[in-house]
Formats: sequence, structure tokens, C-alpha cells
Amino acid sequence: MADIGTYEGSRVSAVRGYEFASLPAFSFAVRSGGKTGSVSLQWIAPTQNEDESALTNLAGYRIYSGLTAADLKLLVDVRNAGLTRYVIEPVEAGRRYFAVTAVSAAGAESDLSRVVSVLVP
Repeated sequence: MADIGTYEGSRVSAVRGYEFASLPAFSFAVRSGGKTGSVSLQWIAPTQNEDESALTNLAGYRIYSGLTAADLKLLVDVRNAGLTRYVIEPVEAGRRYFAVTAVSAAGAESDLSRVVSVLVP
């Protein structure tokens, strides 16, 4: 459970064709769900683009997971920009890696956030 905690300074940015938007740094938290077989992910919703203009087109997030940091697959599409916490269950025992992306209303997806891991008992 060494990787459970809050990770500061995560950044996401989205590219669609020639359009580019970056969100300011935000915190990303990995917490134990309090019981075997669950993981609770929590993050702070961005409110501004990297250029400090108001963020107006955030549509949601995508959560990726995998057995290694280099092999993440889409786990869930969170289609609500107001959600900043998601509990994943059941989760098989072992080390699991997670990352989040931001998704705009137009469907543009940011780069992955910092990859974090948790050891599920």
C-alpha cells in the first residue's frame, strides 16, 4: 500500500487536430477502499486551462488500469465532469496501476495523468 496517497502536480492536456488545451496542475489521490477488492480514486476537478482561461468544455474523465504502468487499458468512461471520485470493485489482489484523462465535450482526450499504483490485498 506504499503508493496510496496524494500526488501533486498532475497535468492533463488535450489535442484535437490543431487545437490544444492544457489544464493546470491538480492533485490526484489513490486511497484504499477500506476493504479487500476495491480501490477508490479521487482527484480535484480542474477549473482553468493552462493559460488561466476558464475551462468551459470539460465533459468527464476516463480511468485507465493495468497490471503494469506501461500497459494501461480503458477501465471506465466517467461521463460526468462533476464526479471527482470513483470506486472500482471488485479488484483482484496484486499491484494495479491507474491513470486518468480528461475528456472535452468535443471528444478530445488529454494525455494520461501521472500513473499511480496500489497493492490490493
